Amino acid sequence: MRLFFLILACTVLCRGYADSWATKTLEQMTVDEKIAQLFMVAGYVDLNFSELETKKRDLLAQTDSFISQYGIGGIGLVGPSSSVLQVAFCNRYQQRAKYPILIAQDLEWGLSMRLTDGFRFPKNSTLGAVRDDQLIYEMGREIARQGRLVGVHMNLSPVLDININPENPVINVRSFGGSPQNVATKGIAMIRGLRDGSMIASAKHFPGLGDISVDPHLDLPSNTHDSKRLETVELYPFEKAIAAGVQSIQTEHVSMPALEPDATIPASLSPRIVQNLLKDKMKFQGLVISGALRMEALTKYFSQEEIAVKAFLAGNDMLLMPQDLIVAFHAIRQALQEGKIHIEQIDERVLKILKLKEQVGLEKKRLVEVPTLELLHTDEAKALKYKLYDQAISVVRDENAHLPIKQARGQAAALVQIGDASSSVFLDAVKEQLNIDQIMLPLDFDASSEQVALLEKYPLIILSVFPADPRRIAQIRLLNKERQIEELSQFRVHGLPKGIVDFVSQLKRLHKKTVVCYFGNPFGLEFFSDFSTLIMGYEDDEIAQQVVGKLAFSS
Repeated sequence: MRLFFLILACTVLCRGYADSWATKTLEQMTVDEKIAQLFMVAGYVDLNFSELETKKRDLLAQTDSFISQYGIGGIGLVGPSSSVLQVAFCNRYQQRAKYPILIAQDLEWGLSMRLTDGFRFPKNSTLGAVRDDQLIYEMGREIARQGRLVGVHMNLSPVLDININPENPVINVRSFGGSPQNVATKGIAMIRGLRDGSMIASAKHFPGLGDISVDPHLDLPSNTHDSKRLETVELYPFEKAIAAGVQSIQTEHVSMPALEPDATIPASLSPRIVQNLLKDKMKFQGLVISGALRMEALTKYFSQEEIAVKAFLAGNDMLLMPQDLIVAFHAIRQALQEGKIHIEQIDERVLKILKLKEQVGLEKKRLVEVPTLELLHTDEAKALKYKLYDQAISVVRDENAHLPIKQARGQAAALVQIGDASSSVFLDAVKEQLNIDQIMLPLDFDASSEQVALLEKYPLIILSVFPADPRRIAQIRLLNKERQIEELSQFRVHGLPKGIVDFVSQLKRLHKKTVVCYFGNPFGLEFFSDFSTLIMGYEDDEIAQQVVGKLAFSS
């Protein structure tokens, strides 16, 4: 009797699998429709659509036509945009498609990464200092809730790269830090939060982009460490994420000779790394998405046809943002006709894609309504954001017990602010507590010894530092063209131009009672190592400024 019920249960389960929407949909697709499902293309939702350059408009028209003819597996939204415009574009794409489209977006610190009216959570470098991982889980769940409201089903996040190379041009504040264990723990908390909020997490950048010095958007970077080091550092967070059930992993264009002996083959195009290592050895059964195929790390060395076919043959299930969708589509179709690719391989990967669409309910509902700003900026989200900053921000040291800051009667005090703050919250907190002179220094300030000497009359100095965002390369214009490349590189690391670094060095020599409040990434702390009191604020955010103010003046 027990055997009968076991057989019956198995029959019911198997029939349920066979009758699933994903399976039925795959069975009715043409070969061309199946091939189209393999691609996740760029979806332009720029705010100034009417002013889009011709190339983008042509690509958008090409995508529209392709979706109408074949459908598409997914769209990776590219901005900047607004919630209203993004919803309109998402619905427009979905209405044109025969089959529902999986829509993905980079929402590493929330909707504000891509939407001008989106909610902004702390960046990963800040989250790395949060003690309670439950808060990061809640952040992931809230990002998922907000993302689903604006039409997104997959977050191309979290970043599981280890931040161990200050010269890295693409990671920096996007990493949870330099400890593989902490990166894994924080990443898993984010993955679980996203998943429980009905959003797919796609961990990146496999097999690790933390220790590089070349931007893959511009050329092929290399990581030459041996396999033992890669296993214990770069690969460790991905191994733990797989064990925790991450649904998707994004591969990246990086040369790793220890894993792929041919140094000219990027990890994303290497069967040894994608199929043999990630899928077979590490036993990842989820969706593997390639890094964007239009990056120059690939296009400098391979034709568009080669890139598409090699990415598929390497083991990538979904091909992200080819430079030319039509060329890539025909390359896969030709490889199928020539026997380089087999229809069974395509079916297996398309079924995986369709199952993910089914998991997020796309077979039932494609379209979304425009959310109100109140739904995107809830009191609960604001309270969570405060808790995250409150746990992360800390007093790094207070060797001479300068905190809480107090001003003796008649004592002169100065607030020296470096850089432009996004709000006056910290400044207002200082002015409320102290009678101060304000000295505002722009980031392109070049200090002379005479100017620094003017600060000698202040027994108490509060130095608030707001570096430029090192990821905003446009801000490098602050450096004069004649300055050296080394200075340019350093500016990208910590956001402090040489003139400011020189000013800080001169200020140290005054030996005044100085409290440093630093609103930047940890790499810049080296310039403030000789100051006895330092509060680490991590980011220029209104809430971060509020928390730093509390630490500066509260007992």
